[in-house]
Amino acid sequence: KSDWCVWDVGANVGIYTEYFRDAVPQGSVVAFEPDQSCVGLLQDKFKKSNNVTIEKYALSDRDNEVLFSSDEFSVTNGILTNDDNESLKGTKIQAVTGETYVSSRPERFPNAIKVDVEGHEYAVFSGIESMLSDRRLCLIGIEVHFSQLSNNGNGHFPEELHRKLLDHGFFVLLAIFNFGLNYLMLYWAQNHLTSAMTSIAFSMLLVMNIVNTRLFFGKPIPKRIYT
Repeated sequence: KSDWCVWDVGANVGIYTEYFRDAVPQGSVVAFEPDQSCVGLLQDKFKKSNNVTIEKYALSDRDNEVLFSSDEFSVTNGILTNDDNESLKGTKIQAVTGETYVSSRPERFPNAIKVDVEGHEYAVFSGIESMLSDRRLCLIGIEVHFSQLSNNGNGHFPEELHRKLLDHGFFVLLAIFNFGLNYLMLYWAQNHLTSAMTSIAFSMLLVMNIVNTRLFFGKPIPKRIYT
């Protein structure tokens, strides 16, 4: 709804933040992004948007400092665990639970949450678990990183999350369209395709994402895409 509060958890450079801003002109958008290189871009991009708040926190399962890996050559920056390669460089950042954040800012209780945190999903949802039963929270969208969750020892999370959301009356759509089923099917197909065919198929996923952006966000497809 146009007066909702939307949380963009893992906002990166603000692609979804921009969609949410336009979708809730009477509401508000809270963009959580701990990567300082992205924070600067977000602040510049939304400096004239009165309904967008940029938060430099990482949402997690506890209020503490965590180690964040930021690699300019990677699109999967994220929070490091104790099992990660010690050779990776990290920066200490502040993490808070969603529950802590709301307790001091009740006016920003979310009606919708989008989560894209590169394998840190389990911690994010552990930090908002008590909020799931609140009827004000109506919509949750999440990109699930199955392999990274498994590497972090949280391979059980997708099934557990599915059960919890159903228990709370949510209709669960775990990124089936954007960054979801299309990628999962491609990973399965790699067992039967050559590397060249896999590369071609992977590049075509962008087409599906463009179409889904039009269907779900009402964002017009730029002419440069099809001309």
